[in-house]
Amino acid sequence: MTPVESRIRAAPPDPSSGAASYSVFGLRLRSALPLPGLRPAPPSGAGGAEVVVRRGPVDAPGPASAYGIAGWPGDDADTIVWRRDTRLRITASDITVDTADDAFARQCVLGPGLGVLLHRRGRLVLHGSAVDVGGRAVVLVGDKGAGKSTTAAALVARGHRLLTDDLVALDEDAGGAAVLPGPTQMKLWSASASALGVETEPFMDGIDKGVWHGAAPAERAAPLALVCSLGWGERVALTPLAGGAAFGDVFGHVYAPRFLGAQAGAPLVGRVAGLLQGVRAGRLVRPRDLGAVDALAEAIETAVAA
Repeated sequence: MTPVESRIRAAPPDPSSGAASYSVFGLRLRSALPLPGLRPAPPSGAGGAEVVVRRGPVDAPGPASAYGIAGWPGDDADTIVWRRDTRLRITASDITVDTADDAFARQCVLGPGLGVLLHRRGRLVLHGSAVDVGGRAVVLVGDKGAGKSTTAAALVARGHRLLTDDLVALDEDAGGAAVLPGPTQMKLWSASASALGVETEPFMDGIDKGVWHGAAPAERAAPLALVCSLGWGERVALTPLAGGAAFGDVFGHVYAPRFLGAQAGAPLVGRVAGLLQGVRAGRLVRPRDLGAVDALAEAIETAVAA
C-alpha cells in the first residue's frame, strides 16, 4: 500500500468548527488549516465566509510530474498535486486540502490554491510581488530568481508597504486597475534576507528560501501605476516598454497557466492588452550583486513620482 493509500482520510469537517478567520484579496476566508501568512479577521461563522479552506480527501487523475507538481483543470473544480503528498481541489468558493505535511500545504494554499481560486472568480492574477509606493501600486514580475520578492522587500525597508508577494490579484473596473492586498508574508532567498538584514523562518526542506513575516502590510487596495519586468544588466536601469514588448513581458507571468495549462491563459489575452493601455510598463535591470538593491528601489520611487 502506498503512503497515499494508507493515509487516513477524514470526512471534511464543518468549516465553522475549529477554523480561523482571515481576510485576503478582499475576501473573507475561513480555514481549518492555520494560515499565518494572512491577516486575521473577526470570526464570521461558516455562513459569513466567501471562501472556505477545508481538510478532506482529494482524488486526482494522476501523479505529480517529474518537476514535482501537476495540475488538471475541470469544469467544476481544478486539482493540483505535489510530490510531497499534498493535493488541492479548488473551486471558486473553497479549497479542499489533502496533505501529509501541513507546513508545505500552507504554502500551496497561499500560492497556487488562492491563485487558481481567484482565477475562477474572474480576477486577473499575475505571478509577482506588489508594493504600495506613495499610495500607488508597483507590480514586479520576472522569471524565477529575478528578484521580485527581494526588490519588494528593499522597497518595504525604505518605508513602503507590502501589498502582496507571489500572487498579484487585480481589481479591474472602468476607472482602471488596483492591486488588492494579499498575504502578508514574503519568501526570500537566504542571501537576500542577509543583505536586507531580516530574519526568516524555514520555507521547506531542500530550498534555500525563508518566510519573512515582518513586512509592513498595506491595509487597502492601491491603484496600479507601474508594472516592472525584472532582469539582469551591467547597471540599474529602467526602460519604458510599450506595445508587443510590454505585452510579452507581462502576459508571460499570468498565474493560472502555470498550473492549469495554456488554455487557462487564452481568455486573458485581451484583458492583459487592455490593462497595458492604461498602465505604464518598464523593464528594470540590475547587476546580480545584491548591493544594488537600494539603487533598484530608488529607481522605482523615481519612476512612480514621475
